Amino acid sequence: MKTEIAFILDRSGSMESMTHAAISGFNEFLSAQKSTVDDSGQPIPATFTLILFDDEYLPIPCRGPIQNAVPLAANAYQPGGSTALLSLPKEWKTGKTKFGPDTHRITAKK
Repeated sequence: MKTEIAFILDRSGSMESMTHAAISGFNEFLSAQKSTVDDSGQPIPATFTLILFDDEYLPIPCRGPIQNAVPLAANAYQPGGSTALLSLPKEWKTGKTKFGPDTHRITAKK
């Protein structure tokens, strides 16, 4: 069975007071997923994607094996902008889009 994890993280201005908690929470989640093993003690293969959003959606170009994913650093997560989660593209809401290095920044319609 294939496992695909897409972690969607709010980076709007309202997250500014929670920057440290967001970064540490993400990093703890990533670490826990990387250390998940099957019954024989082997790491469970998974594909991982990180998407940051405010009034834009920014897929971080890191889609790939979760074992290759790196922790989130403070310089990569800087809250600002407004929130546009409710105007996600229809394809994202229906799961018909695969995230990957060819994914482009999508700006929410105003």
